[in-house]
Amino acid sequence: MNNKSPAWPGILAALLIGILLLAFYQVVCEVVEQSAIRKKATALHTEGTWRCNTLRAPGESASCLSQLKAQANDNVLRQAQDATGMRSWNSEAFVMSKLDSLWHK
Repeated sequence: MNNKSPAWPGILAALLIGILLLAFYQVVCEVVEQSAIRKKATALHTEGTWRCNTLRAPGESASCLSQLKAQANDNVLRQAQDATGMRSWNSEAFVMSKLDSLWHK
């Protein structure tokens, strides 16, 4: 009788481990990318708030801040839609375009 065990369970286990490592790597890469986008959006929002606070005309600063807040709320809604698969978009480009339109009024 042959006392050797078949090789396929070891091959299957190695393949499964490889697939799990690849999936883990993919998740880590996506988290790092989202973190970078979130950091940039926070920096842009901080800069936008600073610019709004430096406006001197009466009521202009409050109007600018309310627009910035409304755009931030819109951004949160779009992220929620994206998370549920309802919409795909580039959040960094969206934030930058909204803040850019605010500066160039």
